Amino acid sequence: MTILTSYLPTIFSSLFRVAIYIFLRVIPSTLGKPILPTLYFAYLLSCILFPRRPGPIKSEKVQHAQSARRHDVLSTLILSLPTTSRSLRISNALLNTLLLIAAADFVTTPYLDSAADAVFTRVGAVYPDSVKIVVRYPHNNTTGGTPLLLYRELADSNTTGWEDGPLLTLTPDQDWVDTVKVEGLWPNTSYECFDLLADYLYSQSQSTTSGLSKGVKEADFMLFLGDFIYADVPIYIGDDKEAYRRLYRRNYHSASFRKIYERLPNQATRLHLLTSAQFINNFGASGNDSTPPYLNASGAFRLYNSNANFDPMLPGEHYYEFRYGDAAFFVMDTRRYRTAVGTSNRTMLGETQLAFLYEWLSRVNGTSTFIFVVTSVPFTSLWGHDAQFDSWAGFPEEKQALLTAFHSIPNVILLSGDRHEFAAIEFTSPNPESYPVLEFSTSPLSMFYIPFVRTLRLQSDSFVLKNRTRTISTENGLEIVNFVEEVPLERVIKYIPTGNSKWSTLEIDSTNITSPKLKLETMIDGSMGFSYDLTGFPVKMQTSTAIGAFVVGGVKDIINKFGIKPSKWF
Repeated sequence: MTILTSYLPTIFSSLFRVAIYIFLRVIPSTLGKPILPTLYFAYLLSCILFPRRPGPIKSEKVQHAQSARRHDVLSTLILSLPTTSRSLRISNALLNTLLLIAAADFVTTPYLDSAADAVFTRVGAVYPDSVKIVVRYPHNNTTGGTPLLLYRELADSNTTGWEDGPLLTLTPDQDWVDTVKVEGLWPNTSYECFDLLADYLYSQSQSTTSGLSKGVKEADFMLFLGDFIYADVPIYIGDDKEAYRRLYRRNYHSASFRKIYERLPNQATRLHLLTSAQFINNFGASGNDSTPPYLNASGAFRLYNSNANFDPMLPGEHYYEFRYGDAAFFVMDTRRYRTAVGTSNRTMLGETQLAFLYEWLSRVNGTSTFIFVVTSVPFTSLWGHDAQFDSWAGFPEEKQALLTAFHSIPNVILLSGDRHEFAAIEFTSPNPESYPVLEFSTSPLSMFYIPFVRTLRLQSDSFVLKNRTRTISTENGLEIVNFVEEVPLERVIKYIPTGNSKWSTLEIDSTNITSPKLKLETMIDGSMGFSYDLTGFPVKMQTSTAIGAFVVGGVKDIINKFGIKPSKWF
């Protein structure tokens, strides 16, 4: 037996363990499906064909050295080193078998664990006079009857009786999920909801702590920027309605995710975007809903997530807009209408959604201090790899047209995800009268990142010339010097590729509309990773003429005494 063949088991075992580590701890690539079994069986076969047998004892010195190597058990097990010890060879084989079983468990659990008994409630979109609530409650957990939502004002909980809310329609066809809207509420008023299943839905041990970790301020609402499920990681589940629903059930049923949505304050809205991982990687339907797996994948997304979003701008769509205070948000659908690579006049949003976006921009310009455009994929073209065709970099004409519009409006900020990294990007326009545009891209909340590999360039190859001034100290005193600076069209302000858990918080202070302020804080694996303070451009706000805007709590209380409780003023 040659030296090479005697080391074949060690080589295959080491490769197998490295691949297992990458698959389980770095990135669960679909390549693991063929690679891991191949390396494992190659290791077993090499152990059978080229076993390590004890050689003849040549001298007392050699015998002593061999004895020392045999007793180095830890090194032999960790590195799969050749050994004449039968027990250590068997131990190595068992260890590799256990690692393969761990990988198999990771792959098969989404199939075997149906989470059919998952029970949850959550708050969706919160309007001035209504709120959406999602409930999942399988009937096999009940004693019969139709569940009813009850609610009342929190301040009057000791004196006010429960008011009847909507009935919950829970059927197996809809996977025991329903989204209802409680209407007729007062603005700026806290309510509590109660339903006939509350003892089961809200256990006494449920935490009421707000925030995602220690030190995070209480959230008013949360935006999930996509990849809520992974339909093709580690392997594709198939174009099956139940398979997609099962992935959503498992997320809501998981203890780790409950730590997030159960710790949000009761009034906090959770809003969702539709992204490729909720179909299959880099998916686009080209406006054709029959494109597999759009119907099954979007159906599960609609049932569990998007029905609770703010109402879409057109019935049946996934893009929508909303306001919070004097900040405006437009949430894109970047998957349903995107056309394939190589298509002429390639579009991400489609003609109708694009028209709604432009109309919305004209409407909120001058009525909002900060304007947020939410896209599931990065708007910047600085990310490489598949982002060059899956993100907005692959739609250069549509991106440039939108960017021109964004530059014409003060305080436009893009929010994005998808790349499993954090980046803050600044966009500059050649037009000296234009406004800068910022993008904050944050992901993932809980998923892999790839160490050592960096796919984000720090600036674009194209530059513009900007006239600048600075003050310098001279013998004659302070002087203002004019100079010309080359500024990249896109540049990175901050880049953080590391971390399995990332999220960003945004805090807006618009009490002074001539100098509105925004503070971004990014948490990386539970610790502060980046903080950014922005002073926005002054905005000449249009004055509201809605009478309801001037109705104060005292007037409301007086009207309540007369038993008059209008759902809204106009």
